[in-house]
Amino acid sequence: MISYSEYYATRIREAKWKIERLSDDDLLQINTDEMVKSFAEKYQLPLILKDETRSITAEPVNRRSVYEDDGDLDFRRWSAIRVSYPIKHFDKIEESLRYTPVSQIGLEAFEDYEKGSIIIELADRGCAEPLKNDLALGTIGDLEEKILRKNQEIQSGNRSIVNVLTNFIENMKTAIRNDMSKPKNNQEQRAKKEDEGGDWDDDRHERSPNDDRSDTLNPNNPAYDDARDNRADQLNPNNPSYQGD
Repeated sequence: MISYSEYYATRIREAKWKIERLSDDDLLQINTDEMVKSFAEKYQLPLILKDETRSITAEPVNRRSVYEDDGDLDFRRWSAIRVSYPIKHFDKIEESLRYTPVSQIGLEAFEDYEKGSIIIELADRGCAEPLKNDLALGTIGDLEEKILRKNQEIQSGNRSIVNVLTNFIENMKTAIRNDMSKPKNNQEQRAKKEDEGGDWDDDRHERSPNDDRSDTLNPNNPAYDDARDNRADQLNPNNPSYQGD
């Protein structure tokens, strides 16, 4: 038996999968609200609403089952009460009826749906008026309580589709924009570093000896003048730094 939470989790995963397969350009150009609306129309479930224009009906019916005893067929017959609870028909209403609130997992599956009505069959306890049968009255009350719990989970699940997918799409767009604003590869980063007068060491991300040499050979770098002054000192016999010919 599938719960509403399982149904909505599966639908949200499907929607995310489809969103992830869009190209960056396509996703950025799509209107988030319109995209979420299209998924909501596809995946949201309708509420289970009583049709107040029709009445609850109950009628006695005769039932039988067939069984075989030593090759002979025999019948078991009994009387039942067939209760018809009218609800409004929507597309996917049978899906709304099919799934189960988490609190009801393990209980018997929901009643049959037939021509805009929920059908329940109950044992006949000999009441002349079926709708006054205590079991029928109690069952209708239980049914309405079950519908209430179902509708609560449907409303929560429908909201989650909108909220989760809206946040997911907006976060995807933000991540794409941030990624586009970064240098595309190390070549661009290296070029930027060299413009500043150094080399880019991919492995260490620190200054290498080549960085210092580049600085001293770059006329736009302050180290260039320092290097020339140092070399002049080394060639000046009156300077302590003089190293000879």
